[in-house]
Formats: sequence, C-alpha cells, structure tokens
Amino acid sequence: MLKVGRVRRFAMTANAVRLTWDVAILDVNGAHGSVKDLVSDRFYIVTEGSGYFLIEGVEHQVDVDDVVVIPRNTVYDFRGVMRLVVFCSPPFDPKKRCSGLKVERN
Repeated sequence: MLKVGRVRRFAMTANAVRLTWDVAILDVNGAHGSVKDLVSDRFYIVTEGSGYFLIEGVEHQVDVDDVVVIPRNTVYDFRGVMRLVVFCSPPFDPKKRCSGLKVERN
C-alpha cells in the first residue's frame, strides 16, 4: 500500500535556465509495483523505516537517511515499511510513465 501526501510543485530560473520539480511524501507499507518514468529523474530520501529498491534487477537495502537516485528510463520497484520524500524533475506526469513492468533480480 502506498499513501501519497500533498504534492508540492516548485520552479526557479537560474542563469537563464528554468528548473521545475515536484516534492511529495510517500508512506510505503508493502510493494509499490515496478515502473519506469520516461522523462523525470527521481531522488528518494528515506526518512523513516527501511525497505528495498530493485533497480534494473539489482536489489538495494535502504534505511533512514539513505538517498536513492533513479534516472529517467530506469525500471525500478520498491517495497518495505518506510516514509520516503521523493523529488521528481521535471515534475511528475502520469502520462509519461510505464507501470506493471517486470523487474527480475540479477
């Protein structure tokens, strides 16, 4: 089960480059399901609990204060009982995401 808190969108311009990103808090209790975001890079910070990220077939255990970087076009899944802060840049767009993908452990 995944509970998503309020999503906040931020934008700024620096050196004539426009940057935008979303930030959300995720409460994870179980498995997320494998996905691949076609346009957004993601950064997850574990703030409570522990779990596992399966990234391109490699399983990584995560605990409080760990940071996980998921580049765009990367198949991944996560599971556990944990609270995550996720940053997506560019902002999340559900139309540009593939879900229900098969991720095999290497």
